[in-house]
Amino acid sequence: MPRAKDIGWQHGTMVGEHRHHVKCNYCHRTMIGGVTRFKKHLASTKGEIKGCEAVPKEVRELIEEHLATRKMRKPVEKKRKTVDPETVREHSSADKDTESDQGMTDVKVETLKTSHDSEEICQLKTNDPQQPAVETREIVDTLSVVLHKNEQGSAPPRATDPGWAHGKMINEDRQKIKCIYCDKVILGGGISRLKQHLAGYRGNIAPCENVPEDVRAKMQQHLGSNGLERQKKQNKLEDTGWAHGTENGSGKKTKCEWCNRVIDEGGVSTLKQHLAGLNGNIPPCENVPKDVREKLLQSLSCRGRPKKQKAIKITDTLIPSLQGMAEENSGTLDMSPKVMQTRANSGRGNSKKVKEETRSKKSKQTEELILVATPITQRPLHLTSASKESIDEADRAVAKFVYDAGLPFSAANSLYFQQMADSIAAAGPGYKMPSYQSLRGMLLDESVIEAGGLCKELRKSWEVTGCSVMVDGSKDRTGHLVVKFFIYCSKGTMFLKAFDASLISESPLALLDLFDTVVQDVGPKNIVNFVTDTTPNFKAAANMLVDRYKTFFWSACAVQCIDLMLEELGEIENVREIFVKAKRISQFIYNNSWVYNLMKEKIGGGDIVRHSVTRFTTNFLTLENLMCLKEPLHQMFTSKTWIQSSFSNEKGGIDVSEIVLDPLFWTVCDEILMVAKPLLAILKLLDSEERSSMGFIYDAIENARNDIIQAFNNREAECSLYLKVVDHIWEEELHSPLHAAGYYLNPSIFYNPCFSNSKVMRKGLLDCIETLETDPSAQDILIKHMKFYEDAEGSFGKPMARQARNSLAPAAWWSLYAAEYPDLQRFALRILSQTCSVVRSGRNCSSMLDNIHFMNRNRLEGKRLTDLVFVHYNLRLQARQSSAGREDILRNNEDPTCLEAMDGNAGDWIEEWGTSC
Repeated sequence: MPRAKDIGWQHGTMVGEHRHHVKCNYCHRTMIGGVTRFKKHLASTKGEIKGCEAVPKEVRELIEEHLATRKMRKPVEKKRKTVDPETVREHSSADKDTESDQGMTDVKVETLKTSHDSEEICQLKTNDPQQPAVETREIVDTLSVVLHKNEQGSAPPRATDPGWAHGKMINEDRQKIKCIYCDKVILGGGISRLKQHLAGYRGNIAPCENVPEDVRAKMQQHLGSNGLERQKKQNKLEDTGWAHGTENGSGKKTKCEWCNRVIDEGGVSTLKQHLAGLNGNIPPCENVPKDVREKLLQSLSCRGRPKKQKAIKITDTLIPSLQGMAEENSGTLDMSPKVMQTRANSGRGNSKKVKEETRSKKSKQTEELILVATPITQRPLHLTSASKESIDEADRAVAKFVYDAGLPFSAANSLYFQQMADSIAAAGPGYKMPSYQSLRGMLLDESVIEAGGLCKELRKSWEVTGCSVMVDGSKDRTGHLVVKFFIYCSKGTMFLKAFDASLISESPLALLDLFDTVVQDVGPKNIVNFVTDTTPNFKAAANMLVDRYKTFFWSACAVQCIDLMLEELGEIENVREIFVKAKRISQFIYNNSWVYNLMKEKIGGGDIVRHSVTRFTTNFLTLENLMCLKEPLHQMFTSKTWIQSSFSNEKGGIDVSEIVLDPLFWTVCDEILMVAKPLLAILKLLDSEERSSMGFIYDAIENARNDIIQAFNNREAECSLYLKVVDHIWEEELHSPLHAAGYYLNPSIFYNPCFSNSKVMRKGLLDCIETLETDPSAQDILIKHMKFYEDAEGSFGKPMARQARNSLAPAAWWSLYAAEYPDLQRFALRILSQTCSVVRSGRNCSSMLDNIHFMNRNRLEGKRLTDLVFVHYNLRLQARQSSAGREDILRNNEDPTCLEAMDGNAGDWIEEWGTSC
């Protein structure tokens, strides 16, 4: 442990129980070298280490005075072994090749200053004024030993330094090494001094005259690389990113100081991109102050931009090296060329011409490129001055591949689409695409290992926060029912496996056995919530599963339940009539190009149809959008352009015009949306990747119900038909004890004056205590500690805890302010870290599902297909989580007239009148 008496420890903390690693309390920089070096950092001693910019002025002056006092202090005499000068002289005359120089002592003192934080390094002098100064006991001991010429040495145990292959240790002392080429005995400095001797570095040691040239070159290269390593380590310590994060374990893991997110790879560079909001794979930090974000953004934008930017000549042999240029900026380099020309027409047969051009002096054929780091959100290295012809040619090649392979146009929205292009460009001309065998063999195996590693990291958190098993059943194009299992935890969602359940879908007992295999794989103790849709057989099997284990809950998918509410609302007569008329407007516009272009002109771009992952959500979102376009549509159908067109005299045009100009149509639309908007707001909440929804769903349903009543001016009788639909789905399908407990344990809701402490909520909380904590004594502790939470006592009542109730996610709040009550903290975290909904695969995955029923046809091909499905879904999940905050359920930018939209949930809004079912 550090010495308490040293003043430096009042301003720094020891890192990892290692007193040589000190973290500054003001700028959070970590210093290696002990408390003495740390105090120089506080005092901003020039030439020693970068000074602290955040240290208070009075602290800086205090440390400066302290260091000045230490410098003036007289050396403290320590007990030491005496050195007999005669012995040294005899030894020197007996072995002329023995080396002991004054420079060696200076190096030793510097080493000891770094190794012993606040110890006083004494300068020990002999009484003889002619005797050279000896500064440490270790050096004195070294000089006092009598050497024997004929003694054979060896390398120390477990020595890995390459220098030991060229020297022998004397008397098992690392500080006395004999060169095997010239027999010189080197005292002090250890193996490093021997390598300097072999490399021919003058100053501290005489060079070896007998060493072979290849050994000398090897030692010079080794010492040079070590210097670079030290420089890299020093640069790492002085990086501004460490002021806002810390290393998290081994490797390149870092932890953000502002949001506590652990970043698994990329080191401090990725941490800074997270803080600056640049990296597409890492969600930006939401808690970082604006000034810090701007400072890091400026730092990254200037990174890699030297005072004099040198042009790099790019030839065909140098282009492949571009792939290493994004090493530290994790793909945020934008290659802005000063002068660059693209050889679009040069092929493999033009090598002679290329050589002639390369030999010539600077000419138009010589390509010069300046690499400039700019803060861009995309990862690619853009060669922005490529000719338009070459870009068009590349675009056409990509398009041909998409058309030939029959890929959906939405494949261009993949996160990995642009990454693929960037990697190909970085590899340079001549890159060969992976073969059929590579894609289904080695590359697939590597992707499985990579995805499995990410899933393994997620599994580590299950024991602490628990997890939710999500069951998604959907039919492929052939009519087979495919059941997919996903596992959700607060750190992310992973795909576990898929199963063709066509033969067992009608048997709850068979489904029970299938569900049980997943429970055994995940671990019953890790599961808190088992989520399925409301299909009767799924619901029956899940309830039997809960009865079998009695340690977790079943709940219906909240997204599906909200969609059921919207479906039942759509069956009400006046709502159904409005949808028929609204779809008639949309169908007419989208099936006549002239009318469609006129609509685009009037509304200023955009579309009427808004996509969603479910059919009924799409209906209400599109109706809401149509309501927003009421005025532009009025102008369109009353304009001279429309009146003079032939469409205005056709039956279809007349019917649509009458609907648009009918005030009653818009009045009923407005009434329907007063009911639908609160429910759509719940979908937005459920789709958020930023926080778990368990602590909010109960309150969201209550608020939606109240909003509907208020929209009708608190005349509940007028909206009773709509409320009946909401209440029915909530009470019969959606409500779960977990929802009630999450409502109670959410501090932003519980401490709100509007909190409703109902019997239903209390019962749900007690059911959760009884189910999730089976030990009676532990149950008593939970109920006892719950009183502190209810009364905001102890750590729950601290000013910081009160202030953070509404700003922090509920689980984060409990992890910070409930440490005094670990049992209650664990209970709350396991509930608040769960989800209420099932991951939706989306229709773009249907082609993947079509082949799942072939898994059992052939063992080898079945395993390959299993691996492919595993990689596919986990890549989709990673892409979704890296784009946290997207409103996937509510919004989609696809063209509503594309084939995928027509095959999806918006088909009856754009199909020609009379063709929809």
